[in-house]
Amino acid sequence: MGKKSKQKQGRPNVTDVSAVKNAAGEYVVSRSYAEVVDLISEGEIEGIVSGSYHYKGDQTKVTAGNNPTGYIEANFTHYTATGIKSPTDAGYADQLKELGFLRSIYWNSVPVVDKDGYYNFASVNIDSSVGLPAGHKPNVNTQMNNYTGLTGEEVLDLSVYRSIGERLYGAEIEGGDLSPTDTKRATLKSGSTIDKYSKTYSILNKECSRIDLRIKIAGLFEQVQAGPKTYEKNKQLAACAGASTGYGDMKARTVAYSVYYQPIFDERFVSPSSPSAQKNQQATNKWLGPIRETVTGKLDSPYIRTTTIPPSGNFTEFNYQDLPGFEGWRIRIVRTTPESLTSFLRNTTFVDSLTEVYGTTLLYPYSSMIYSQFDARSFSRIPSRAYDAKLIKVKVPNNYDPILKTYGKSDGGNPTARTGAGEWSNATPSIKSGYTLDDSFWDGEFKNSYWDDDAAKFITNIQGKYFLEWTDNPAWCFYDMLTNPRYGLGEYIKEKEIDKWALYEIAQYCDGLVPDSYGSLEPRFTINHIISSREEAYKVMNDLASIFRGMIFYANGSIFAVQDKFKKAVYQFNNSNVADGNFTYSSSAKKARHTVAIVRYNDKRDLFKPTIEYVENEEAVRRYGIREIETSALGCTSRGQARRFAQWILASEAEETETVSFSAGQEGAYLQPGDVVQIYDNFRSPLKYSGRTNAVIPGATSTNVVTANEITPASGNNFNSIILDQALNFTSDNLYKFSLLTPTYNYDANTDGLNTTDENEIRRSQIQNLVFSGAHVRNVTGSYRSDYMEGGSGVCTQIFFNTGTFFGGMDNSLNFDDYVITGYTNTGVNVYGNSPDQALNFPYSQSYSGGCFSGENLVWSIEPDDSNDTEFISGNFSNYRIINVKESEENTYEVSALAYSTGKYNKVEDSTKLEGKNVDRQPIFATGENDGTNTIIDSSALIVEAGTAYSTTTAISNYTTIDIKFGQAGYTRTKDIDVAGAGKVLGLVDEDANDELQYIICSLPTDPASVGTTAKAVTVDSQTYREIYQPHVVEMINGEPTEDKTDGATDQTVIEIAKYYKIQVVGSGSNFTDFGAANNITEGEQFLAIKSGTLTGTGKVTNLIPVNPRYKGKEFHSEVLIGETLNSNVATPGDPGYPFRWIALFAISPQGVLSQAFIQKTADLSSANNNIFSAVNSIQISNLKTEGNEGPESRTGGDDLITIEAAQPGFVWNSSIKGLLSADPSTNEPSYPLPIPEDSTEYRITIRKPATSDEPNKPNDIVYVEITGYNTTSESPNFVFNEIYNNPTLISGQATNGTTKTGYRYDPEVIGWKDGAPIDNWAGKDNNQKDASEAQWLTVHGSGFNISNDINNFPVRNYDIVIEAQDSQGNTSAGNKVFQNTRLKGATENGEVKGGEPGFDSVNINKSYDILGVSLAAPQSVFYTQITGSDSNWNKQTRYLTPETAFDNDMPYLAKAHIYPDGWLQTTMLLSERDGTIVKDPPNVGVVQDAEEIGKKFTNAKGMVYYYTTGNHEIEYIDTKEEGVTVKTTPQLTNSAPAFSLNMKFLGSPNNAGTEQPLQVSNTEHIAFGGIVNAAQESNKKGDSLVAGNVHRGFYLFSDSDSLEALRIPFPKISDPRVSNIQLSYALFDEYHLLSAFESDGSTPKTETRSPASPINAPNVQKIFTEKNMNFSKATTPMVDNNLVGQTEGAIFGNRTIGVSQSIYLSESSVQSAGDAALGFRAWGSINIIRGGKLNDLGSGLGDLTQRILDTEWRDGRQPMVLKTFTPSDVLSITAEYAGGGLLRIIVNLRVPQAIDKSKIAVIANGYYPKEGVTCTVDVDTHSKSDEIQLTYKFVRTKENVKSSTSVTKYWPKALTAPSGFQDALQAFNLFFGILATNE
Repeated sequence: MGKKSKQKQGRPNVTDVSAVKNAAGEYVVSRSYAEVVDLISEGEIEGIVSGSYHYKGDQTKVTAGNNPTGYIEANFTHYTATGIKSPTDAGYADQLKELGFLRSIYWNSVPVVDKDGYYNFASVNIDSSVGLPAGHKPNVNTQMNNYTGLTGEEVLDLSVYRSIGERLYGAEIEGGDLSPTDTKRATLKSGSTIDKYSKTYSILNKECSRIDLRIKIAGLFEQVQAGPKTYEKNKQLAACAGASTGYGDMKARTVAYSVYYQPIFDERFVSPSSPSAQKNQQATNKWLGPIRETVTGKLDSPYIRTTTIPPSGNFTEFNYQDLPGFEGWRIRIVRTTPESLTSFLRNTTFVDSLTEVYGTTLLYPYSSMIYSQFDARSFSRIPSRAYDAKLIKVKVPNNYDPILKTYGKSDGGNPTARTGAGEWSNATPSIKSGYTLDDSFWDGEFKNSYWDDDAAKFITNIQGKYFLEWTDNPAWCFYDMLTNPRYGLGEYIKEKEIDKWALYEIAQYCDGLVPDSYGSLEPRFTINHIISSREEAYKVMNDLASIFRGMIFYANGSIFAVQDKFKKAVYQFNNSNVADGNFTYSSSAKKARHTVAIVRYNDKRDLFKPTIEYVENEEAVRRYGIREIETSALGCTSRGQARRFAQWILASEAEETETVSFSAGQEGAYLQPGDVVQIYDNFRSPLKYSGRTNAVIPGATSTNVVTANEITPASGNNFNSIILDQALNFTSDNLYKFSLLTPTYNYDANTDGLNTTDENEIRRSQIQNLVFSGAHVRNVTGSYRSDYMEGGSGVCTQIFFNTGTFFGGMDNSLNFDDYVITGYTNTGVNVYGNSPDQALNFPYSQSYSGGCFSGENLVWSIEPDDSNDTEFISGNFSNYRIINVKESEENTYEVSALAYSTGKYNKVEDSTKLEGKNVDRQPIFATGENDGTNTIIDSSALIVEAGTAYSTTTAISNYTTIDIKFGQAGYTRTKDIDVAGAGKVLGLVDEDANDELQYIICSLPTDPASVGTTAKAVTVDSQTYREIYQPHVVEMINGEPTEDKTDGATDQTVIEIAKYYKIQVVGSGSNFTDFGAANNITEGEQFLAIKSGTLTGTGKVTNLIPVNPRYKGKEFHSEVLIGETLNSNVATPGDPGYPFRWIALFAISPQGVLSQAFIQKTADLSSANNNIFSAVNSIQISNLKTEGNEGPESRTGGDDLITIEAAQPGFVWNSSIKGLLSADPSTNEPSYPLPIPEDSTEYRITIRKPATSDEPNKPNDIVYVEITGYNTTSESPNFVFNEIYNNPTLISGQATNGTTKTGYRYDPEVIGWKDGAPIDNWAGKDNNQKDASEAQWLTVHGSGFNISNDINNFPVRNYDIVIEAQDSQGNTSAGNKVFQNTRLKGATENGEVKGGEPGFDSVNINKSYDILGVSLAAPQSVFYTQITGSDSNWNKQTRYLTPETAFDNDMPYLAKAHIYPDGWLQTTMLLSERDGTIVKDPPNVGVVQDAEEIGKKFTNAKGMVYYYTTGNHEIEYIDTKEEGVTVKTTPQLTNSAPAFSLNMKFLGSPNNAGTEQPLQVSNTEHIAFGGIVNAAQESNKKGDSLVAGNVHRGFYLFSDSDSLEALRIPFPKISDPRVSNIQLSYALFDEYHLLSAFESDGSTPKTETRSPASPINAPNVQKIFTEKNMNFSKATTPMVDNNLVGQTEGAIFGNRTIGVSQSIYLSESSVQSAGDAALGFRAWGSINIIRGGKLNDLGSGLGDLTQRILDTEWRDGRQPMVLKTFTPSDVLSITAEYAGGGLLRIIVNLRVPQAIDKSKIAVIANGYYPKEGVTCTVDVDTHSKSDEIQLTYKFVRTKENVKSSTSVTKYWPKALTAPSGFQDALQAFNLFFGILATNE
């Protein structure tokens, strides 16, 4: 028997441990750490935030409008984080707090430590410095774990990191052996060296102390491909140890490399003869090292080995630093392990990075820094870092707590002690309490001590230095920047030159608590800002001041800061204390008043990320539309502060629109910018209630000085009295406010030791205000100063100022201590006698200073104390804020001031409240009984009666009106009380009555709700309102009356009337008891009411007191003009002349909620004197503008035209009445101007030749179109100048059916006029006779439309539009007659020839007429930016930017143009975008955001006019020689198309003829078409001569299928084999060019006769080539390959400069490459799928689609320039599908052209998608069918690593779903294919 074989089995593979061994043979792993140092701020700072404060404020005071300064209490909570200590260690709790700052450090927007104290990142160490003057060494934080081996004493070296990432190759070896690489030595490949692929790097910095080199091994192992695959089963495993390596094992391997280093010397700095030079030379040639590195192990993931160079760790051992010429070090890395020849051995290596380490120890004084170390495995790159920090510490007042923002009492330079700990303190408690001292003041010193919690005492700084504290109060940060000598202006400005007292007041205002928009409170202004760049000092300081709404100025040797806030007036001016008694006013333009503010700020609630706050003024938006202003709130991190800033901008622009200027005497020296003054201008108010005093009497004591029905002075009251310089009458039951201008002391900003207890001491007002009753006056006579003045009278008024309780007690008396009242000292005056009678026997003997009567010559003013008083139209004074004071001559000052709105500040701060209390509530009126149904209302709530309007400008003095009076509405009412025998007292709307309400008045000709003759309240739904009431609205009134009621004011008709009273019920007995019970009132109760009848009754007496002026109740008064003659005999409502009207009144809330309709029928309005108003002589026309464009108030030149894009523009204007008043102007009754009923106003509109330059605002006599009797029913009159007025075809007509003509001239309803008369028998003339009649004007019968018969005037592109009002008699508001200068011009009347318009006078612009110059904009120029390329682009291939590069260069769009040899020009417009982003932040100028905007940008384009020259690619080779030897041969094109520019001023040249002309030399020019084309350019020279050539031109009319996004037009000249490049310039023309240059069919060009000089043989020119206002394409400065992005000075288009109308160069485009052309195509084609096209399975619809989106052609290869006609059937189908993984397939099925044998061809194809990161490959399937080919284009998005499941929308522009295909591609797909002949 044979021997039995041993049993074998498969050998399991052996895998080594995945690890690396060190030199000792131990397994190790690679870990990398990153070190980052951030400089975050100038020091010293407070530090990184380590906790949070929780504040308590006084909400009740804020709600009441009394904004307190600072918080009541602040609780501080420490953040916590663990360190190296354990919970059982001493100091563990303190360490938790010390590391709490880590919660305020964010890496990649993630906090290092979360809110629970847990770390979000592993292996971190972070330390910080606050920037102390002594500096700080960068060390690791000893409180935290250290993972890098550094100790707390070791300094973190300064280093520079260089990322490299280059492959480190090994030597090339011979292959062919499968033995494991550790068993056999490799053999170098013949000719190869070990260091062939070494890497060398230089560090050119001799201060470098060491280099850390990092080599990355991507993987290290070998899968063995030799050895046994089996083993014997019964063999012991131990016996196999010697043969443990077998097939398939994964084994550890080794890779080794050596590092050399060498010093670098610059030999230019070395003298060869010196010994040191020789040493340097030797050193230069000597490589040091090597440092040998060996990595052994098995690596499945990258491993990095760090090598320190030199091994000692410091280059200083070589002492090269001080040798001449030493520059740094060079290192060289040689991989000694051969490169792998197979994928089974992985040992790829890379040079990962270099770190240059500099061992310099820097302390970084005054530099706050953060030092971070972290495990590099945590991030793929260095993370973004953000720090929540409290930055620079500044000086603060010694009574100020910057945390609570409260102000205490200065006490020896120390603040009052308080409990609480700063957030850097570990002590407890952690509560800060606010100051409660009522007598707090500041002594002007800053903090030089602080409270030490541990020592329980104040620690005072030595040497007079200050303790700095962190604050976010912008006033003290502003002061710090002014005074700091290191980073501020302290080196140039002394502290005593700064008004710190004003800053103290500003700081307190900043710290006032206001709502924060989230339902809580916050300081009004805070600053959180980093100044990161050097700026001009003045700009920086003004920027900082802007944070607290301030400004700075320099005066009297000091720097002052002022703030826009509510202030009291400090001075008063009237006509008696200004030069010549004159004030000059001006107003801001409406376009300067924005309605929407968009404020950018960094939101502290969202990690301080940039965000915006959008705020709009709803009323202004309704009035002016959306007018946006975008701005940034500097240093703002609060939404509430950003919102208040936006509201302040809008309120200031809306309410402070007027400026005043005047000259003053010495008073002007007192004023400062920011001061508020009161101006009483008697020329603006019809009543004079200001002047100068005759005498001031300090006091008297009496019980019966004066008497009054309502008020009896209490016994013993003390009175001041004043004698005026005139006699005045006052209403006895009214209160009046008396203002007296008396000098007072003021502080000196430089005074030492000044202290302040309240803001009034900072800038004291010089005005004393008192209150008196109209019953407390009397007229006196005597010898006074005023008697001797011109117009003086011996009768003067004396006023007594009662000090009773109602008048405010002793506060209603003059202050003689703090104010200088002429003739009195500051200690008071003794008066004779104890009775007022004795005191009033004035004058009397008394010593005084000044030599005049006591209290003489002081400025005084009087106004009603009740804002609703009827004695003044709009108040007697206005507040203004001083903006400039300039000394013009000695003792004379020029003062400018801006209107000061005292009410805007509440609006600003109310804007951050959470909600309004009146949201969606229905307004109500004070109507008596009202249960919500149709309830009768009291007659005094709505009064409707006949009224009269009075004219000051027309012959008729008065006109009948409907007079309407009603009380203010609101949301609640007080009691309605019936007084027996006295009538009803109507309850008023109480304090929440709202000025935001509007009122709507309707005048209806019929009864709308069965009201009858009794007033009713009727509930009206919105539909009923729209159908019944809205068509009859005659007036809308704003609830807040305007101050200016001057002539011409029409926006509001409101007059305040004192009809409101405070009722106090008194009485006794049973009658009163009954009365009180009936009305639910108690004795002595007071309430507000409208007076109705006599308010006294038996047993119950009511005291009637004028209401306090702070109550907002108003009565509104409106008058409506009657527009028709009324007749009392007309009995049917609605019939013409019906003498009654129903007036319906509504109130409407800001939220649009309507009140009930209160309806009252009028009495009979007809009368014998009933006059119907014709307003033409009183109408004011103003603010004429195009819709969307403001017109100027006046023009400076006749060519001052507004450019508009609309082909049929709309115009709007304002019309108002002047000189028509509500009251007789001869009386003293309050009055206001009445508006015109807009629907009764007619206008004359004329279109004219632009005015002459010497009289730009006087209309030209040449009129093109006149429209009379024009009426508009809209709220604002408007007119559209559409095509029916501006189309020459509509004048001359067009032929129909070969004979009939249509048009104005041939219309039977039109009459021709000549020389001012209608042409005889015009209707009987035929068309030819009408053409020959020389008619000058055409008039549409029965209308006011007249148009010039000269078609050469049309279409009008540049013109003036003039608006006048006209009446039924043909009179215009400018004093002209209609038709006088048009169809009647030339007529003779009474021996005079008519014509001209004498009424026009340019001084009446914006009055009796308005004029606006308009220029209709033609389509813009198209701008092209081409890439010239480098010298290698000698053949001038046409190249353009990519959309991404265009985006980077701020191009608004990307225009491209190409010419093709088949005779086509193609232009495309692409969006400028990168990765889907189009609009930058801030937006790039003029950017086109979508396809629709392309059409808008090139408005109304109807066609194209183009000029071009031609050339070819003839080549000449230019030799470059050196010393007679050719060293370079360069190809050069010798016959390129000549470049040219265009000059349209030669359009009228007789040589402007034909469509082709040769270039001719004229002087130094090279011109064609009479000079329109000029080719005299250096680039066109061959030698010293200009190249010859022809210039061609043509036009193309767009069809409906054409698109500017991708336009393809025929260009036959390009198909000429001799033409391969052109220079092109073209312009788009609009419909007005089309109307002018083409016949009525819109396609046949008109021609003009020319007489060109020889040799031009073209007697005619097509009119389109003579049209003006065409904008030809322009070339920007070109770009080159290596400079695709870069700014260009003077950039206009993106960042490229635009030149003149320079042609662009186009080289013939082809799908063939140079290599492909050499193969000889049988046929080729391309398919361009443009943006906007749709790619589907086309099927039978391909034909239509081809015309629209396909650009495909075939060429016969045997006749290269002859094209085969392409038909849609050649492309059988196109299908798109998305295959996942970023792969998009486009499948094209083609039919092979006839006569081509498919078996004898080869097909090549390629595809292109113009977006970065997309590649294309093509699969070709020749099909079994003989005549078909299938091409599959595979486009892959390679920029991102995508998964197959990823949505297509992430990688392609729109969603793609099979089989419908790819929809709306955003960019063009270009599919190329060619068919090559393999044999003939």
